[in-house]
Formats: sequence, structure tokens, C-alpha cells
Amino acid sequence: MALTSPGSTTESLAVEPGKDWIVSLQAQHGSEILRKQLSQTYQWLFKSLFQDPKEANIGEIEETLMGIDMPRLTDEQKAQLAEPLTPEEIKEAAFQLHPLKAPGIDGHIPILHPDEWWLFIEIVKKQGKDWYGGAAMARKTDGEVIVMARSLQADDIVSARLLLARLVLYRLQRQGITKIWCSDKCKKWRAVFEGRIGTHWTKRTLQEDITSIIRSLQAFGFFTGTHPLSKETKKAATCAASYRVAYHYP
Repeated sequence: MALTSPGSTTESLAVEPGKDWIVSLQAQHGSEILRKQLSQTYQWLFKSLFQDPKEANIGEIEETLMGIDMPRLTDEQKAQLAEPLTPEEIKEAAFQLHPLKAPGIDGHIPILHPDEWWLFIEIVKKQGKDWYGGAAMARKTDGEVIVMARSLQADDIVSARLLLARLVLYRLQRQGITKIWCSDKCKKWRAVFEGRIGTHWTKRTLQEDITSIIRSLQAFGFFTGTHPLSKETKKAATCAASYRVAYHYP
């Protein structure tokens, strides 16, 4: 698929941009040409990450893109994703995000504080791999929803949950949200974020923490919107919010 930035005079790139393409471009033309191409072609793709693409540091963009891992779906998976969703599938997906319990469905009433965000997290161990698939939804009572799905490398499921929670918190902070409740099956996350339960993680400021994650490139190994895990999470969030939900990446 050809990609160029709006108003750019750069020639269209008839390739799927990704790590292999960047390495190839660097080998053929050197780092200066690579940086110029990235600056012209990709800055507009990072509006949600940097707010204003003109302020994006080209070194940060280059480092980020080098770490992106885009999963490839088989033809069979694509065919399955193209099938229409039944009401039962939507209902079932909504109930997967415990303890959300699909507010508004079958008489369930959402118990959410009027002026706060609630965060719901699901982490699934990838079969035969040391990676975790994560899905998170942050929802406010006015229906505004942020959904993210990630592929995270972590030592255990608790660490994977924390990485995903940090990303959502960072995204909300950029929107001016400073207070958030976190909830899951074990009901310990609220106590962790309130400081009533100690953890072994190094304590840093939010910006230091996010910068560290960005440098490790774990923050950007994300699923595409057509990945099954992303699709299921989006179904649940759409069902909970009563309207179609858009994806936002930090």
C-alpha cells in the first residue's frame, strides 16, 4: 500500500512500511536519507502520540518505528474476521471484560463514579511464547472510551498488566485526566494505585516511566485493528458504550 504524508512531495512508497523496509532504506541510502523520508512520510501518523507532529523528535520517531512489529493474518483469519457479528457474539464479548458485566445489557447497571475513569484490563498468555496479549478499556460515564490492545513482553502476567495499565494512564494524562480507578478480577489494582499495597517495581515519575517503556520499544508492539484480540475488545467496548468505538494509541 502506498503511503505519503499530506502535501508531501516524496514519492509514494509501494511497500508495507515496517522494520524490514526501514532497515533496507537505511542500507541503500544512509541514515540522512532515512531521516528525511521518515520526517516527510511519517510525522503525520504520530498526531495521537506527540499531539503536534511538528514537535515530534525525528530520533524518537525513528526509534519507535524500528521496534514496531505488525502481526500478519492468514487468509483464513481474514475471512473469519469478515463474517458478520451475531447479537450473542457481541453480548459474550462484553461479558469477557470482568467486572464490567456489560452495563446496559440485560438490566445490568454500571457502577461508575460520575467524574472518574475506570480501567478494565485483560491479559492472555500467548501459547508457547513468553509474550502476553493484552487488552484494556478505559471508560467514563459520558460514554467516552479508549481501547487498546498490545503485545507485551514481560516476566509474568502481573508485570504485563502493569505495562498495559501504564500505557492507558499515559494516554489519559495527555487528555488532562489525572484520576483513574483500576479494577480487575482480583480487586487489588485499586489498592496498588492508591499506594496501599507495595510492589517491587521501581518508582519513577510518570514521564520517566513512559520514556523508559518507549526506549525499550515494548510500548509499540501493537496489534492491528483487525487482530482477533483487538476486535473482541472493541466489540466489548462498543457494546458497553452503546456506540461504535474508535481505537486510540498512546
